[in-house]
Parts: sequence; structure tokens; C-alpha cells
Amino acid sequence: MLSLQPSPSLHQRSTWVLALLAVAGLSFFTGCDEIRRFLNSPIVEITAPRSGDVVAEPSVEVIGTVSTGSDLAELVFTLNGGEPTSILDTYDVVQGRFAFTAEGLVLGNNVIVVRATTVDEYFGVGSVTVVYRVGPDPLRCADLSCGDQNRACIEGEGQNDATCGACLEGFVEDGGVCVEETTGPLTCADLACGDENRACEEGDEGEDAACGACLEGFSDEEGVCVEEATGPLTCEDLACGDENRACEEGDEGEDAACDACLEGFTDEEGVCVEDPAAPLTCDDLACEDDDRACIEGDEGEDAICGDCLEGFTEIEEVCVPFLTCADLTCADDNRECTEGDGSADAVCGGCLPGFVDDQGVCVEEG
Repeated sequence: MLSLQPSPSLHQRSTWVLALLAVAGLSFFTGCDEIRRFLNSPIVEITAPRSGDVVAEPSVEVIGTVSTGSDLAELVFTLNGGEPTSILDTYDVVQGRFAFTAEGLVLGNNVIVVRATTVDEYFGVGSVTVVYRVGPDPLRCADLSCGDQNRACIEGEGQNDATCGACLEGFVEDGGVCVEETTGPLTCADLACGDENRACEEGDEGEDAACGACLEGFSDEEGVCVEEATGPLTCEDLACGDENRACEEGDEGEDAACDACLEGFTDEEGVCVEDPAAPLTCDDLACEDDDRACIEGDEGEDAICGDCLEGFTEIEEVCVPFLTCADLTCADDNRECTEGDGSADAVCGGCLPGFVDDQGVCVEEG
């Protein structure tokens, strides 16, 4: 089973970079932009599951950390190169931890990639590979979806599983995902300048195309092309609702304006703040979705999610089910398995009949 190696600390990164510069006799400022990106990139570590872990369900709880000196602008994960899904709402800024459920695993190898981007536009990536299998029979290429991951399939020998291998021709490995290999400079057809309301300028020979000035009818405001006003502002042009205010259309030739606070909000020093709500009850929460019990609050106080439900245990602030014999591989070690009593993990026990313990290893008698 593979194990994840810890990413280098910022101190280690600094030491490596300075050592390389000294050995090469380079100026301290040579390649400073690349060095700055290397030093400031966030470090993403996935602590659970571990690469090579086998799961019996098409979903897995993923836990990890992000080490960074800046605020995060984006935290997303992808499964087998699919569309990115934001997990920023699971990120604990104080502890630098995240936890989420990756669903939709396919039989065989599944690559989970977590990418963190800071407000300074530096990014870091962490990845892990887990195996989803059902039943005792080994997986074959027909059971897997290596082609959907743009990978070749390698049949296993005997009772060994088939595995997804190297990227197919025309694809290259990028952060644990096989992406299409670029065949030349980017053209306007490859870009989406129109989505940003910008014109596209084709590059000179051997150079990429680039998005240029704002299209006609749009003006650049702090790097964003926004539509130019063509007359008095209307309520559709304003965002009064974002300020929790009603909107009043202007008289002929005059702009619309944001008015009084909406129902359920009160004006406090020019800001519409939500009126105090009734205390939360267990019906308002979704503690069971986190596999936790719910505790109703005292009068005037909110209900809270409490301890893990029966059959679950807390690991790094996440409730996970106790391991069962189906989760373990005791038989592979020629050992018996004892199920837990609902409050503990299953454990591998003594050697199976026909095997004896030899310095902690069950070997065949004889």
C-alpha cells in the first residue's frame, strides 16, 4: 500500500531555493517571480484516505489540510478529471483543515485531486488514489472505466485486480489526471474572450492568442469589462436586493434608487440587518447528515449537533463509521476477523485453520 509523503515546509523550500542559487552562482533576483510562486504556493496534504486504500462503497470521506500564509480564494476537488466542485465551505481557517465526501467513485482506481488557490493567485495541489471494488472477485478491465480517465488498462494476474495505467496516446499526466496534450499555440478558438466581453488577438507565429480590449458597448472597470449605461438607471441595473433594500424606479429621465429595508430587516446606521430569528431547533439543523445526534437548546438558545451516532466514531472532527470485517483484509494475512460491537472497529485476530503464527506472520503449517 502506498503512503503519502509530507510536502516540504516553507522553510525547507526556502533552503532549497537559496542553495540552488548559490551553487549555480546566479543573482538573487534571477527568476524571482518563479521563486516567489514556489515559496508562496499553499501546501495541500490529504491525510485520509491513503493512496491505495480499498473502499466498498462508491463514496469516500476525504480529510486534509492546507498550509498557507494567505487567505484562500478557492478550494476545489475533482474526481477522475471531472468538473471541479467547491469545498471552500468545509475549510476550517483556524485549523487549516477540510473534510468532504467524494461521491460517484467508479470501479477500480479513482484519482481525487484537491486544488487550493490563494487571494494572491498562488496555488497548490494534493492528490490521492483510492480503489473501489465490490465483492471478493478480482476486478477486470471490463469492470473499470480507464478509458473515461484517458488511461490504458492493465489486466491483473491471478487474483490481482486490473489497474488503470499510463495515459493514452495524445494525453499527458497533470496532477494525477490525464489531460489532452497541447499540439501548438493557443488560438482564439481555444479561448473564451467573448465570455469576458473582450476582443481576441491572435498571436504571432509560435505564440498564443490573448484576450485584448473590451468589446464595443463595454468599458474596463478594475480589470472587468462591464456594460456601459445607455440611459437612466433602472431597478434591473441596481442590486438593491443584495443590500436587503426595496427599489424605487425614478421619474422620467431620473435614476432608480434603493429605498427602505425589506421585510424582516431593520436599518441600523444605514445598513439593513436581519431581524433576530427564533432559536434554531433540531428540525432546522441537519445533524444526521453529519452522522451526529442533535441536542435541543434551552429556552431562547439554539439546538446544536452533538456526539457521533451509534456505529460512528469521531476522527479529526468528522464522524466516520467503525471499520467492519468487510473493510479489512484479514484473510489476505491468513487471519480471522472479529467484528466490533458497534462501538469499536473490527480487528484481525488469530491465524486461520491450517496456519500458524511465526513472529507475527501467519504461515502455512507443515
